Amino acid sequence: MRFTATVSVHKEDEWYIAKCLENSVASHGKSIDEALAYIKEALELYFEDEEIPTTEPMFITTMEIADVPRGTLQGILEQAGIPFTEFASKL
Repeated sequence: MRFTATVSVHKEDEWYIAKCLENSVASHGKSIDEALAYIKEALELYFEDEEIPTTEPMFITTMEIADVPRGTLQGILEQAGIPFTEFASKL
């Protein structure tokens, strides 16, 4: 049986990290191609003694979050109508 894995790859320092989104198996390499080759090997080993699951295809996307409010905890609480002293007294 075949398994189609959804794999994300990101760079971390000098390594490319590949992670299967269906089961969190991960590997790394010095290039994207190397990371993908290693994650394929890791997944083959992972499923060696297990039944390969049937999964629905995932929808993966990226999105930009703009104008995220930033501030101090006190400022955020005040904007929400919560006095900081009341919040701090419950800690």
